Amino acid sequence: MLAASILSTPINIGLYGGGSGVGYADAMYAGLVKAGWPTWLAAYLDEASGDIPDKFITVVVATLIYFGLPNRYRALFSMWRRTGDEKVPAPAASV
Repeated sequence: MLAASILSTPINIGLYGGGSGVGYADAMYAGLVKAGWPTWLAAYLDEASGDIPDKFITVVVATLIYFGLPNRYRALFSMWRRTGDEKVPAPAASV
């Protein structure tokens, strides 16, 4: 979220005058600029307010998908390690 917001803030300022195209975030940006906040900070907060829910939902969905996989597929990922007392899964049948 931090990297996405930092990288996209200058792009939004350069191309769109600070707005991000997200309705509630652009309303917040306009209010902050009108209240005297610096444009770069208002644009960053605008972008971050859209990135936080976006990245959170992405992480939750990816985690649910991961834990929904059978163990034999989870074993392909580095964060899933056998403890030593688990049976090794049988190889998949050839088609």
